[in-house]
Amino acid sequence: MKYEVPWLLVHEAAAASRTGLGDSVAGVKWRFYDPGEPRGWQISTYPQYAFNSPDRADERGLVAPGAHWVLPLEFQRSVGSFDVNYEIGRTLRTQGAAEDVWFSGVVVGRKLTPRREAMLRLQATAARSFDRNGILLNSGLRYILSRPITLLAAAGSGIEGNERPAWLGYIGLQFASQ
Repeated sequence: MKYEVPWLLVHEAAAASRTGLGDSVAGVKWRFYDPGEPRGWQISTYPQYAFNSPDRADERGLVAPGAHWVLPLEFQRSVGSFDVNYEIGRTLRTQGAAEDVWFSGVVVGRKLTPRREAMLRLQATAARSFDRNGILLNSGLRYILSRPITLLAAAGSGIEGNERPAWLGYIGLQFASQ
């Protein structure tokens, strides 16, 4: 189980930068297939419920208004000293005017120390109607502060599509139970 809330910084071309708390996210990961290393891919699902934090970030355009479910299917495998993760899924809006979204992406990560991991992520999103889409490329860091608190940080940019930020930054704390 996990709970996280990020601090967001978004800068779009021809607009002022905006900062604030992102959506609060609670989720549970279930790995239902694990053949063991080095035999193959692990497969899991990671349903999460996201809801607006109380600082009105939705009114400032940092997050979409309302709550939503994130329903991914994830595939993970170690390749040498790297971990490769692929996910595909859907974001389902339960409230608010924003449209449901399809997403797919790949993350390649590498442990730098027992407590630090660096990652590179490429993610594509498309509205249910496929009239809005975007591709985001970012790099990130995961740093275990103490069990169960992890610092998450990422920075990136939209590289394609009609729904892409010029620059996006993320920093957050993740509280996880084992």
